[in-house]
Amino acid sequence: MRIGRFASHLHFEGNIDDVRIYNRALSEEEVERLYREGDRWTVMDHVWNCGDYITDERDNEVYSTVQIGEQCWLAEDLRYDDGCSGNTWNDTAPFNACGLQGGGYDGMVYQWAAAMDGSTQEGAQGLCPNGWHIPTDEEFKILEGYVDSTYGYPDSEWDKINDSRGDDAGDQLKDPEEGWCYSTPCGEFGWNALPGGRYDTSGTVDSFDSYGFWWSSNADGNEALRRRLRYDASGIHRRNLSQAFGFSIRCLRD
Repeated sequence: MRIGRFASHLHFEGNIDDVRIYNRALSEEEVERLYREGDRWTVMDHVWNCGDYITDERDNEVYSTVQIGEQCWLAEDLRYDDGCSGNTWNDTAPFNACGLQGGGYDGMVYQWAAAMDGSTQEGAQGLCPNGWHIPTDEEFKILEGYVDSTYGYPDSEWDKINDSRGDDAGDQLKDPEEGWCYSTPCGEFGWNALPGGRYDTSGTVDSFDSYGFWWSSNADGNEALRRRLRYDASGIHRRNLSQAFGFSIRCLRD
């Protein structure tokens, strides 16, 4: 067992008997003295690598990450709420609302403009942590081509629109423990997609436990490109849909 802050790799190396509990706030000087007492605190030199955890400094949420090819992804759906959950869900602009995923999952789903934090730039940071961004359509294609066992990138298979694409790329991106894989092998790359459902344009939760939806940062008028995984298919569906829908966000490292 380690006591301390994992994200900064600062660990207490003393005995459990040395841990103290106070019923008051300590002064800065007292904290400094205790910190140095006995030289039992050590700071470990560490260079962050993809696969390590990251902490979103805005809300202290901790996310796992995964390296897939030359891309580094969050291995979890974004959970950041900048206040968008307090906005009224509607099917007219500015599409700035968000809400919890369905089915008991703790991720968020976002209307497109809320996810993009007001930007219309492809590859914008949006609501992703610093150093991360909302993936472009092309970046999704690179991911799909890397994990699919039949069609590599940049095969024209990935250019299909309003259609399921690929052989098993969808299953390869799913979290196999959620029981929604259609074929085997499944979930081999650690992207851990969840069937968290969506909000329809009226703000009603649907499709949880059977579908998952993710926005890209590519817009076309009042629509934007999204990806969809489903329990009864092994491919990945690509389509433009109204920005009023609420879909998940999976951030990609800059």
